[in-house]
Amino acid sequence: MPTEPLRAFSLPQFLGFFHNSVFSLKTLFVFFFVCAVIYWMIETVISIYHWWVYAHSPRVSSLAVITHLGVSGILLLFTLSGLL
Repeated sequence: MPTEPLRAFSLPQFLGFFHNSVFSLKTLFVFFFVCAVIYWMIETVISIYHWWVYAHSPRVSSLAVITHLGVSGILLLFTLSGLL
């Protein structure tokens, strides 16, 4: 066992500019996820439109939309639960 007290983890040198800047690493991390959620919403709207307009069967497209929203929503909640 070490006789000296443990030191806190320090960021690598190339990430050191986050300590003295307005943007922290957490802020950039949250910004990245907000951009990913906005992209997901745009992709979802476009996918739903194409499924409903170009589908041969409304039942299949409705099930695809429900499945897509359900799985994507669960993955989104799972991902964002660590940010709260």
